[in-house]
Amino acid sequence: FGKSPQPKYIAAVACLKRALYLDPFEWIISYNLGLVHLNKRQYASAFHFFSASINLKPDFAATYMYLAITLARLDDFDNSCAAYEKSIEIDESDSTSRLNYAITLFNNDEIERSKEQFKVFKRIFENGDGDEVDEEVIQQSAELKAALAV
Repeated sequence: FGKSPQPKYIAAVACLKRALYLDPFEWIISYNLGLVHLNKRQYASAFHFFSASINLKPDFAATYMYLAITLARLDDFDNSCAAYEKSIEIDESDSTSRLNYAITLFNNDEIERSKEQFKVFKRIFENGDGDEVDEEVIQQSAELKAALAV
């Protein structure tokens, strides 16, 4: 692998920042910059871009979920929970938000609330419409299931 991944992130950020310069009111650019920074573990920058994206398009549930993940990584549990709740309010059928919320609750010793969110995740996930399933979702749900002993 060598140095391969690092230049791709740099190129992605450079391209997205140029796009943001050209069209600062396009929410998806800020959303994608947030994703890149979250993957690079640059949580303050991720927070900035997810917040900007929400200001431009407040009805996109995934942005709130990723903002919640970012806030959890910044040790802001209460606001993380609020962002998860907003994500779920916008899209109740998103199993990924429920799983990430359950993980965050578990990591903050909210075991009963985590179990509740995990049960909802399992119900939604099992009743899914047959879309391609991300392997990481399966892995994370199996690990959480074992940790919660449900």
